Amino acid sequence: KAIFLEKPIATSVSDAFEVCRLAHNHNNIVRIGLQYRYKAIYAEAIAEIIDRQSIGQVRNVNMLEHRFPFLDKVGQWNKFDEYTGGTLVEKCCHYFDLLNLFADSKPHSVFASGSQAVNFKDFNYENKPADGLDQAQVVINYDNGVIGGFGLCMFVPGSKEELIVCGDHGRLHATEEAKLGESHKNHLDLWLGEHGVSKSTTPSYPPYISQAGHHGSTFFEHTAFVDDLVSGVYQGPSLADAFWSIVVGATAQESIKQKQLIEVCSMLPENFDEDIFQP
Repeated sequence: KAIFLEKPIATSVSDAFEVCRLAHNHNNIVRIGLQYRYKAIYAEAIAEIIDRQSIGQVRNVNMLEHRFPFLDKVGQWNKFDEYTGGTLVEKCCHYFDLLNLFADSKPHSVFASGSQAVNFKDFNYENKPADGLDQAQVVINYDNGVIGGFGLCMFVPGSKEELIVCGDHGRLHATEEAKLGESHKNHLDLWLGEHGVSKSTTPSYPPYISQAGHHGSTFFEHTAFVDDLVSGVYQGPSLADAFWSIVVGATAQESIKQKQLIEVCSMLPENFDEDIFQP
């Protein structure tokens, strides 16, 4: 059967690699669901930075998510590292996928700081105290010299996402935000100076699409899967994309635990073989 596998593909690096191995040997399409690639602000950022090469060679990329606390889920699984692999793995891997995508390189080291500062500090489920972190700062060093950064805060009365990418020809800044009870507002600024036309836009989808889930990304993920099935050709995020998004999150969690910079190679399983990422 064809498979649609939404993020995270697993909650540990070793399990993620095993999933990739199984998918590589599967005799049908395995669509990797990294849904934030399809959100309006990020889809347009991808078009500007990668397709149009608007800002030239990317040098640094930063993302931010400030949002309300985790909602109730079955068995309250989202509040426990045992089930999520850590907030930075399950919750944030699609941000790390975008950071990896814009950096266009593999991560080689990660340093992170984070804690459970506010949320669920007195929360227990089946006599287990919640232990998921609710704030973090992550720095990622890439093989090609690009520096990535990610900031998370999960005790905010509303939601705001932000992407800033700087290249040698310009800067892109995209935001999506809403106070509690208000509708979301999107904005994208492209500064090019003497290298081209600067502009400000409001990337969006029709309301019936944006309201279908995750501001439209759910709709476009599934239409892409239908296209895969009809054409028999997969065009989407790769197994490598899914794997490295988990690796960055897991390495960040380990950095917080050890309070030091962690080399990504130290997190890879003993049987790691990049050949499974080849078509």
